[in-house]
Amino acid sequence: MAISSESIRPAPGRLVLNVDTTLGLVYRNGDVLELLSEFIGVRDIRELEHRISGTGGDRPSRVKTAVKQFLKGLRVTFVHRRNVHPKAISGIIWESAKTHTFFEDKSGREVSVAEYFEGKNHRLRYPNLPIMAKFGQHSAVPLELMRVAKGQIYRGVIPERVQQEMLKISTKKPFQKLGDLERSLESLHHQTSPYLYNSGMQIGTQFMKVNARVLRPPTLRLGQNRQVELSLRDKTKVGAWNMTDKQVWSAPNFSTLVVVRTTKRFENLNIIMRMVEIWKTMGISESLSDISLSDLIVFQPSGTLYSLSVLTLPSIKPWTSRSDQGGNHSLKKRGGQWLF
Repeated sequence: MAISSESIRPAPGRLVLNVDTTLGLVYRNGDVLELLSEFIGVRDIRELEHRISGTGGDRPSRVKTAVKQFLKGLRVTFVHRRNVHPKAISGIIWESAKTHTFFEDKSGREVSVAEYFEGKNHRLRYPNLPIMAKFGQHSAVPLELMRVAKGQIYRGVIPERVQQEMLKISTKKPFQKLGDLERSLESLHHQTSPYLYNSGMQIGTQFMKVNARVLRPPTLRLGQNRQVELSLRDKTKVGAWNMTDKQVWSAPNFSTLVVVRTTKRFENLNIIMRMVEIWKTMGISESLSDISLSDLIVFQPSGTLYSLSVLTLPSIKPWTSRSDQGGNHSLKKRGGQWLF
């Protein structure tokens, strides 16, 4: 949802109110267990149980991290105690209501959380779900007995699929943005504010207008004394140009190219030579004309870097590698100092 913000800024002879809108995530009011399942991306509670316990194909640590981000600090109300004010979840207990036990104060006997709530006429639907919310030091409450309190902003890490949706919503044309700001200004209720009325201040309802002009785009100079005129008439090409069959104006020469591979799946190094050919057509470097794939050095310092390919000119001395007693690899140029 869009969240309105405002600030006062001094200007010559007056004060200016700056109004803006920020896109934020807000918890939807509803059942905690249902909203958590939607956040994790599961179809039902049984699938949620499998993913938390690690039997659903995902790593339990990744799922548990997402659960913590969603639940910790969340203010909730209780189905079995409707008169209690909302409380914030202080922690997570990775145990089911059926297996987590405690000693009752009155009888002193050990009972499970599921048995305790069943004695209070609240039979749990999911006693085997290995997660409960923690309140304080000793209170453990199953998620199915809680609802999300209204008006809470989500401050955790935003899932990737939600980021894409937020980007679509936030990307608007100027007239659409202006419409959002006008609606935001109305929602602030300045005209009916008793504080502004008693102070004798008034805030205008019209946005300030600033004169502007469109600057003429520069002419691009390319290699081979060619030029590209950027047009403002074609709105589909404003600020853009095509480099097909064109060369850059000036570029440095390369003597050595280093290609780092971070995956085992990339095996075809001929694509590197294809990239070099494209560079040559763009006039990036004349020294690339005699370049060849001359060496392949394999090393794994941390388990993530699989190989390093060095493209050299025939006139450049090859690189060598060595490993110390701990198995760490480094590179140097013959006759020079250690580089890695």
